Amino acid sequence: MEGNIELPGTYYIDLKGNALHQLYILDLEPPDWYNQKEYEGWLIYYGHNHYRNPTGDSLTLADSSRSYKAYKTSHGLIIKKEESYAWVFVTDFDLTGGPQKLRWESIKKVRISDNYVIVEQSRAPGETTNIFVIDIETGICGRMKFTSNFPEPFFIENGKLLVEDAGYKKSFMLDEIFNELKVQDKSISK
Repeated sequence: MEGNIELPGTYYIDLKGNALHQLYILDLEPPDWYNQKEYEGWLIYYGHNHYRNPTGDSLTLADSSRSYKAYKTSHGLIIKKEESYAWVFVTDFDLTGGPQKLRWESIKKVRISDNYVIVEQSRAPGETTNIFVIDIETGICGRMKFTSNFPEPFFIENGKLLVEDAGYKKSFMLDEIFNELKVQDKSISK
């Protein structure tokens, strides 16, 4: 999107017919009383959950490089390049394994490396930590899961992603991670 960053507010859309019908989860069939042609509903997005940053500021600069600036909210990550911006990551319990309670801030450390952004996601309370690596230009994203409840924050040093997990120091070559995302991008575009 071009222009100044706009944070989401709470909003809803009206749903009816097949759009409402598709919201039934898994293999559950609608109840007998449900009439697909007659019933209507709302799908609500509670944007206020992005604004729970303990510093009191809803949008914080998390990292920057020559080309990009990474801003975070409590549950989302925005990348700004020149006069354009894009939401590249939003925490969700089912999709990304974020915390069940949105009052717990989920986006912790953020670092930009070349055309990639690395995001530490807290899964509080007492859950494992995820690190997401996102190709800023394509949106392709990979997740690294760790076994310890509270690993040390990750570090980037000499082309490596360093993480302490369950008392063991682990090292991952950034080039190998970035190449894997490129492979995934090619397999999706086929």
